[in-house]
Amino acid sequence: MKPHQTEKKPKKYAWFLSISAVLAVLTFFVVYFWLTLEDSGRADLLLFFGRFHILLVHLPIALLLLAAIMELFSRFRPFEYLGRSVTFVLVLSATASIASVFAGLMLATGGGYNESLLNSHKWWGIGVTFFTIAALVFKILPISNPKISEIIYGLTLTVAVVSLFVASHLGGSLTHGQNYLIAYMPDQLKNLLRIDMDDNAVMFDNIDEAVIFSDLVFPVFNDRCVSCHNPDRTEGDLRLDSFDHLMRGGENGPAIISRSPDNSDLFLRIIAPRNDDNRMPPGNRRPLADHQIEIIKWWILEGANPELAVNEAKLTPEIETILAQLSGKSPESPVIYDVYVEPADARAVAQLTNAGIVVTPVSREHNYLRSSFVNVEHIDPELVRSLSQIASQLVWLDLSYTPVSDEHLTIISGLHALTRLNLNATQITDEGIKHLGLLENLEHLSLVGTSVSDASLETLSELPNLKNLYIWQTNISDAGYAWLADHNPEIEADRGHVLAKPDTIILPADDEYGY
Repeated sequence: MKPHQTEKKPKKYAWFLSISAVLAVLTFFVVYFWLTLEDSGRADLLLFFGRFHILLVHLPIALLLLAAIMELFSRFRPFEYLGRSVTFVLVLSATASIASVFAGLMLATGGGYNESLLNSHKWWGIGVTFFTIAALVFKILPISNPKISEIIYGLTLTVAVVSLFVASHLGGSLTHGQNYLIAYMPDQLKNLLRIDMDDNAVMFDNIDEAVIFSDLVFPVFNDRCVSCHNPDRTEGDLRLDSFDHLMRGGENGPAIISRSPDNSDLFLRIIAPRNDDNRMPPGNRRPLADHQIEIIKWWILEGANPELAVNEAKLTPEIETILAQLSGKSPESPVIYDVYVEPADARAVAQLTNAGIVVTPVSREHNYLRSSFVNVEHIDPELVRSLSQIASQLVWLDLSYTPVSDEHLTIISGLHALTRLNLNATQITDEGIKHLGLLENLEHLSLVGTSVSDASLETLSELPNLKNLYIWQTNISDAGYAWLADHNPEIEADRGHVLAKPDTIILPADDEYGY
């Protein structure tokens, strides 16, 4: 055949391939559903075959891309000869796709995956198989109008390739953590493309019934930590692939100390500065998100119980906001959320992000923002002052576990839109609290682990919208607590759990963990 001639399409060969593909699909379905019958031996056999998915999945990826590239280049005269091999490559790709899909379905029966992500990956993978077979059919079985047949063939092949990229991204997210491909994308590019790293967060229809460990805490470990702390790779002799292994700890002793994040080795490592050799995740890997750290800390404070549900735990303002977002709702704040504000300047947000400050939307319905300094290594007054660029939009500020002092509070007092302020474990004193009297919209203030004393109560009692005050491990006395309740009963002051001193190790009682 000369290079410029059109490839002949033998109809007997075409029908044979089409019928074979249909029979292969039906055979796999019969085998799959037969093996899913209740029987432990069949379940093991499912997983045995399912684990071949890791090997098989690369074949359709390579073959489908090869077919698309060959088809594209065959349109140019020097490469017309490639067109004669496209059908054969598509046959191999369709066959490999079918095998890969069913191996994946078998592997999924073993559980342990994010269900929402798994379902998305499954259906996109099935879509790749369907459109690959469709492209093959229109390639070898042209309809009466060759031009229409060619157009449909091109469209189905294109859709198959696009579906392949989506399915591959979701598969990478399943095995390596969500947003795997874009995890280390430069922040400037994320802002330009308006990529929100929390877009794939699992949403709950009824967040109150969620079990804190299995639904909120363990998925974080599974996505971000298990790759280095699993049966095959156990860094620091610590495994995080199950609750029991987590509580056993590692070479440095217990990883979690019930009700005491300050003494929990794992928590101290995830909040350590970037330059700390003990930081988790290590090196330049993306740190845990602010809301993920907050959930882990909350779970530890509530007793690190594997069975505890959200509706059985005590909620802090920060946790209420996080849970509202996970259920697809906007956190309520009647003081200023009814007032429209312009979006924050994108360049200002990018500047703050480049300095290590986390800046994210409070919700998608408003232009209000929340910010955290959890990843900032060194906090100087000018860095805090840079928040003034988003003063109209910033309603939630988390400075916990940072070296913030009274000097910084003089600047923070100018952030007039703040409704929530977290100063836990900072270096502030009664002198600095005086500056907070200017924050008229402040509703929730957390001072856990600070040296604040009764001397600050008068200032705090005069904050017009303050509703929740957290004063665990402070120098506020019982008499001061009673005085505040008497002078401003609208403020709910919470003294919470008595946390251990930094040099104290509390051994958990067995019955706290549901053993």
